[in-house]
Amino acid sequence: MSNLNYYQLKCVLINVFYQNILKEKYTAHQSANKCLKEFQDDIQKDNLHQLIIYATILAKVADYNEDSLKQFNNEIILINQLSKTIDFSQVLNEDEKISLEQDIALIQDSFL
Repeated sequence: MSNLNYYQLKCVLINVFYQNILKEKYTAHQSANKCLKEFQDDIQKDNLHQLIIYATILAKVADYNEDSLKQFNNEIILINQLSKTIDFSQVLNEDEKISLEQDIALIQDSFL
């Protein structure tokens, strides 16, 4: 990945997500929306960044409040599309690939 490795990006996203909840008293849904706005530039870098950001944030929403996922229908559709079209095994190492696949599976299992 360019300029930022997978776990650094994931750690920053999770940190911001929970700071919004703990310090700002946001709901999981509000925190996710704020994170997606804050990381808009990263989302636009490439499809892999987009997939990692959406999957990480929405997996935290699923962990925190499964019902809130319903409000991210468009993002979940995009995650499903990107996960089928991006060969992230060429860019991510095995641990990173498993982590990303677990986030995607959690979202899909929680959303259905």
